[in-house]
Amino acid sequence: MESNSSAQTHRWLLVSYYANVNGRAASHHIDDRLSAFRHAGIDITVLSSMLGPRYQNENHVRVVSAMPSAVLDEIKASVKRNRQHGLIMQLLRVLIQVLITIPVGLLSIVERLLMRRDKRWSWQFTARVRGWLWAKKHKPELVFSTGGPASAHEAARWIAKQLNLPLVCEFQDPLPFQYPPTDTRIHEYHLQLETQLASEANALIYLTQGAVESANERFKHLPSIRAKVFAILSGAPKNVAPSKSVEKKRVLAHIGTLSGTRNLEALLQALTLLSTEDEQLSERFSVQLAGTLDKNVVQSINGFALKEQIEALGRQPREALEAVVATADILLLIQNTGPIAKETIPSKVFEYLQTGRPILGLIDNNEQLKTILQEHGHAVFDLNDDIAVLRDILRLLLTQPLPQALPSTLTVESSVNEVIRHIESSL
Repeated sequence: MESNSSAQTHRWLLVSYYANVNGRAASHHIDDRLSAFRHAGIDITVLSSMLGPRYQNENHVRVVSAMPSAVLDEIKASVKRNRQHGLIMQLLRVLIQVLITIPVGLLSIVERLLMRRDKRWSWQFTARVRGWLWAKKHKPELVFSTGGPASAHEAARWIAKQLNLPLVCEFQDPLPFQYPPTDTRIHEYHLQLETQLASEANALIYLTQGAVESANERFKHLPSIRAKVFAILSGAPKNVAPSKSVEKKRVLAHIGTLSGTRNLEALLQALTLLSTEDEQLSERFSVQLAGTLDKNVVQSINGFALKEQIEALGRQPREALEAVVATADILLLIQNTGPIAKETIPSKVFEYLQTGRPILGLIDNNEQLKTILQEHGHAVFDLNDDIAVLRDILRLLLTQPLPQALPSTLTVESSVNEVIRHIESSL
């Protein structure tokens, strides 16, 4: 299997619950790669849920979930997508959807009471049938699962087994961390599924070195598995931001959800410290937050002495985020804390790197992420350090010439080529 545009085309079935869903990182991971796969000589057909609309220029098979909890979300997504139609058509659609939504909503309550599973778990059953029918007709050389919900891996595993096809599984987040370990039944299910996939798949792809290390620890009783476990960074499309003159007031922009341990506490504490020595601090910075904020983040902003310098833009469609980046002087990266920090790198890290804007990274226990940022000339604060360290970093960023970011080679194309290379070696 050659990985270049002049090579013979190879056909893969890519199975993912999320595809073409604006604002969903698990979907963007796939959306951005399809043209790169095609350029590398891979004919991809995506099998996904109905949550996103059909791709306009890609092979895309969509299937509705089998159980009401997921179906309810898919109906809601369809309602939002179809608001652009004429008034009569909109009213007709709403009427039909309401008639469907009420009984489905009631059934979903019953489902949640009886089943302790991710609400997208039932998609695997309809995906198996549709994927098997497609694969029988089109005869792919490989089944590639990615995500996201475990249902994608369940469906891909079944299809590959039924048709005796090679299986490759990519974990955007490690399965055992999809749910808190306190929910023991779901956690044990994911541990068991990961082990089954490890035994049956030709290759397992994780998105960080930390995730590979933890997976290998879980597979220590299966030494043969280690040879087919790989770490491949996701990369991002090339997207250099337009040049911008840096004014006295520096704009820090954060893109994405802030909730739980990914919050503004460290930043606000450091700015509060800095304000005691800089009476004109309010004239030196502003913060733009493009994404959803949980109630604790909102509360912390309201308690901040310089809260008027913080603007919450709300959730933005992906195409609108370029305007946010264009007005930013510094891009703010905040990582979740705790055990999962070692195993995950937010996808926006790679998008940030492509813009060429300086980045301030507030990170926990992830040496790989720290190294990536520092090698590209960006500022890093370890969330376990004294807050005075972050104060000093902010002082430099707000008063001195900004550091020059180095160009990044961590692109979608490089990631896709590495995926193909590892898959070639595993078959």
